[in-house]
Amino acid sequence: MSSFNTEAITNSMGKLFEEKDAKVRETSELDLTDTGNLLKFQQAIGEWGNATSLASTTMKSLSDAISGVIQKM
Repeated sequence: MSSFNTEAITNSMGKLFEEKDAKVRETSELDLTDTGNLLKFQQAIGEWGNATSLASTTMKSLSDAISGVIQKM
């Protein structure tokens, strides 16, 4: 019987969020009156938002899959 490891998924997402959060913090400290820096900041915020959406979608899919398995038991 195979096992399902949610810890690996959680760890991967945690690393992704740490990376994206660090980039947002780093770019937020730049001079945002400069157009180039503002674009870097906006990109970092966009990537952070995409990571949040990915995590939300992944958790919803896992929840639906587990619920489906439980219903069939």
